[in-house]
Amino acid sequence: MPYNHLTPFERGQIHALSVDGRSNAYIARALQRHPATIGRELRRNGRQCGYDAMKAQQKYRERREECRPARKMDYLPLWHHVIEKIGDKNSPEAIAGRWCISTTWKSRRGIGRFPRLGRLAAAAESDGFYF
Repeated sequence: MPYNHLTPFERGQIHALSVDGRSNAYIARALQRHPATIGRELRRNGRQCGYDAMKAQQKYRERREECRPARKMDYLPLWHHVIEKIGDKNSPEAIAGRWCISTTWKSRRGIGRFPRLGRLAAAAESDGFYF
């Protein structure tokens, strides 16, 4: 059986079948999942008053967000700086160099989220050309 995350529908089915008193093996066969997947889901997201599919889905989303790394352009001061300088018709090299000089942020790779801008800054840096 292929590995896929449980969908909200499947979590609802787990809830309904577990309320009916069905076994993990029965639920697994009904959803075409491995019984360990069902057991893990019930153990991880179950509470003393039973399994709640809505709460389980909410916990799943929270855990997914926590494990994902932050994107480089989520740093808003850098984002605003680059957008402002692009509007002023500055070159990518000048933007990358000025940002590194004017702040304590040391990497130019965050600018790579913009098309061509990151490649030009990286090429200048690899040639030993610093601003």
